[in-house]
Amino acid sequence: MEKNSINKNNLLNFTKLFELKYKEYNLTKNNISYKAKIAKGQNNILIKINNYSSSFNIKYFIKLTNQAFISIDYLYENLLCSFESNKAYIENIIINKSINLIVEMSNKKVDFFLLYKKDEEVKNCINDPEMIKYYIDLASDSFAFVDLDNSFCVFNSINNILYLVYTSKNNSIIFYDLNNFKKINEIKSFQKDFITSYRHISDIKNKRDLVMSISRDINDIKIWNINNLECILNIKNVNKNGNLLSACFLNKNNIYYIISSNCNYLEDSECIKIYDFNGDLKDEINNSNEKTLFVDIYYDEESSTIYIISCNFNFVKSYDYNKNELYHKYYDNDNEGHLGCIISKNEGIIRLIESCIDYNIRIWDFHKGFLIKKINTNNYLNGICLWDANFSLVGCENTTIKLIDLKKGLIVKNFTGHEKQVITIKKINHNVYGHCLVTQGFGNDKIKLLINEKIFL
Repeated sequence: MEKNSINKNNLLNFTKLFELKYKEYNLTKNNISYKAKIAKGQNNILIKINNYSSSFNIKYFIKLTNQAFISIDYLYENLLCSFESNKAYIENIIINKSINLIVEMSNKKVDFFLLYKKDEEVKNCINDPEMIKYYIDLASDSFAFVDLDNSFCVFNSINNILYLVYTSKNNSIIFYDLNNFKKINEIKSFQKDFITSYRHISDIKNKRDLVMSISRDINDIKIWNINNLECILNIKNVNKNGNLLSACFLNKNNIYYIISSNCNYLEDSECIKIYDFNGDLKDEINNSNEKTLFVDIYYDEESSTIYIISCNFNFVKSYDYNKNELYHKYYDNDNEGHLGCIISKNEGIIRLIESCIDYNIRIWDFHKGFLIKKINTNNYLNGICLWDANFSLVGCENTTIKLIDLKKGLIVKNFTGHEKQVITIKKINHNVYGHCLVTQGFGNDKIKLLINEKIFL
């Protein structure tokens, strides 16, 4: 198996294993019942306890038991005997889904989940982004038109489907089930314009999930109800003098609005605009008429304040939405091309972390407006996401994804596998693979899923 790839047959075996014959048992821990399923594949055994699954290869088990000669059938039969004779038990319940399972085989107690033997090992294995390694191709028909963040969106829907929404080569909108690896729906190509990006919001009040599609050249914003694929709103010609590259939802007291960007390459003549769900222009943000590449919303719970974040060619700005005034301008020398940003809290400080085509990731104190740290990556940067408070990942022009230690200001690892520059990176929590990354490269580069390499030991 080549580095940073995974044999598709192995993936198929793993995801389809429970279509084979399996045995089901009940385990008890602290008077709580856990349903366990055990299935046998050609070279591995899959154990599923409630929503947690793990696959074990026979080679790995040989190392665990120090037995030179053992077959998959022997392993499976002994495991079943252990359950049937009530000699299997749960030692610890760790971080919701991870389970330390002890079984008795040939009168010898075996820690079957060796990777999860200790709490700290579990945390490290699940949360260590360096363990992300293998690529699985998800969408062979995907296409990204510009090198801006949010070329796709991922979200857990109200009806508990893990969605991936992306643009196909024929400019259709594809709705893909990430948990079951299959297309669910498609909105056929409805115009000859490029879809720049997507955003999602859960409308809890009306029990629906909404996806926004943003069209670059004809400057349309469309809102889709994914329950019935109905277009509930079409705001046409948002910008009269430039391109529409980014937009986002704003939720104020369960009333939804749309924030649009403006990018006029000839002159700075239009402001960031705010529309309601009737498509009416409600307001414009004062002094926001720069070439805007990316917009987002940050809600500060402590002050109950909504901020609009604007990434422009020359700087990043935050605006106080309620006061309709500039809050801070985040500026460091004559750098240009800020393509993405995220807001996170660490050690009591709200940080604005942004990526730039001048090769740098900058970490700002959001409320005070000063630069905390600048990390040079020696590469043109696109979309950015957080793994946790300590690590971020950023897509690069040289086709790599860089893992950044934010505290140390260092590049920890380079992930390879894409053929073109990486545009968008999103972290998800998959029902089988746990913490993963979904990534997309420019043009017809495939959307990929990056999973923890330990799953396929």
